[in-house]
Amino acid sequence: MADVEKVFDAGGFPEYTYVDRERRRLEERLEKALDSSTPGVSVIGPSKSGKTVLIQNVAWEQELNLIQIRGPNIDSVKGFWNAVLDELDVPDDFEEHVTESTESGTATTGGVRPQGTGVEHTEDKRETKAGGQTRTYSRDGLRDVIDHKRSGEIILLLDDFHYIEERELKKSIAQSIKGAIEEEIRVCVAFVTHRGETLQQLCPDLDSRVMTIRCEQWSEEELKEIIDRGESELNVNFPDWLKERLAANAIGSPMVMQRLCAAACREGGIEQSQDDSSTPVKLDVDRDDFDEIIGEAADWMGKRGVVRKMAGGIHDSGRVEYDYGGNQKNDTYILGLRAIASGSSTRSFRFQDLKQRIQEDCVGDHPNATQIENFCDQIENIAEEERPGENLVEWDTDEKMLLISDPELLFLIRYLMRDDDFEERLLFF
Repeated sequence: MADVEKVFDAGGFPEYTYVDRERRRLEERLEKALDSSTPGVSVIGPSKSGKTVLIQNVAWEQELNLIQIRGPNIDSVKGFWNAVLDELDVPDDFEEHVTESTESGTATTGGVRPQGTGVEHTEDKRETKAGGQTRTYSRDGLRDVIDHKRSGEIILLLDDFHYIEERELKKSIAQSIKGAIEEEIRVCVAFVTHRGETLQQLCPDLDSRVMTIRCEQWSEEELKEIIDRGESELNVNFPDWLKERLAANAIGSPMVMQRLCAAACREGGIEQSQDDSSTPVKLDVDRDDFDEIIGEAADWMGKRGVVRKMAGGIHDSGRVEYDYGGNQKNDTYILGLRAIASGSSTRSFRFQDLKQRIQEDCVGDHPNATQIENFCDQIENIAEEERPGENLVEWDTDEKMLLISDPELLFLIRYLMRDDDFEERLLFF
């Protein structure tokens, strides 16, 4: 029997509830690119849209060894390749035993020795060694990875690339990856859509030799396919109304959807798969239970501190409170978060829309445009201070557009601020 957390797996690979989104042909295109003579791929899409899981699935289906390196762990090109070699269990140093000399003077070996790679490779000429002498070699970065590739099939995934803030380092890594791709090492680099980067942009020499695959935000119908697969595995039935509400609240993210589905099962008393020889068990939840489902899913999300800081705002002497018809007056930060929560689950918010929602939320006086712009600017700063380098929130002053790129953060804002009971929830959040 499979546990609910395993069936609806939000933290790892969803073995039972993987959805290939066949209409988009993502797997087909990825497999084609990785089987080409230049097997490099830029996979771009919103945060938590399934980019990593897509690559994991293709690696699993093709029985390839997936080497996954995360951007936050990289501080140099050398560090990047050393991280790959760590995953391949290549030692820091190794020895060779020299048994004889060739006529040209290049040593031949009886032990392990780096092979020629065509990547900045040179050989020592006219060097004679006595029999039985040993030589110690240190890791040689990309050349050692290429050598290892000859004895096993691998896919190299560079994930969370946007965490590497230094532009020149990104370009240097992309140039180095070019050498790996030319040696037919399968390389995938995952990019978040709003950063507007691809391997080709960082290294123009890769134009026309690397495929870009867009892993777009999920539709509600695609999200409901996760439920369908989970129902089959658990032998349970989700009510139709629940499927609709879960999909509408998942912020277009399969990871959030997995969290919601697991919470719904637990609320309905289902902890593991039911007897598959019997009629499917109807999930015992009603509409009054939905808040509990949302709340339990929120408990698994780790950006609560960011939301608390946003709700508290930047403390200064010029803060003004406004009457919104609640139990007490509140300032622009609370009103701004309420405006974000009152919209659809889109991650982009036009300034004029936020302004209109805030004005409609107030009784009498309301914040002016400058105050609302300051709110947008400050929550970007708060998110960066709490989670440096993650770019959870971006305020585009030119386009007057607020982007909350992380679906879990937006989910938590919507959960906390969804109605006039937010003041009580803030006390325990």
